[in-house]
Amino acid sequence: SEATPVQEKPATPPPAPGEISKFLNSKNIKTTPLGNDASAIEMLELDSKDLINACKLLKDSNETDFDYLVLMTSLELKESFQCVYLLRSTKTQKTARIKVSTSKDNPTFPSLCEVWSGANWYER
Repeated sequence: SEATPVQEKPATPPPAPGEISKFLNSKNIKTTPLGNDASAIEMLELDSKDLINACKLLKDSNETDFDYLVLMTSLELKESFQCVYLLRSTKTQKTARIKVSTSKDNPTFPSLCEVWSGANWYER
């Protein structure tokens, strides 16, 4: 009997940039869109060198007004460490999840205390 050829699934296209990714891209900050989670929260990844500038823009812009750092946590992945930031605008009620990864060789992330003083609690 002949073997049935395996049909390969078509490659899933990468998620399209959401509103927040588009905003940051317009300010020359490269983002990697990760789509929306089950709660429709936009997720994106940034390079750690862009984290502080991106967060300042997201906080200070009337267009986004992310005035509240809800949560910051970290994960150990197979090849890297990752920090995850959950931001919220109390004016627009929008929420965003930002992820930043770093190598295990030099596991450091920029401090966001200058953007949101409450980051101090998470960064201890």
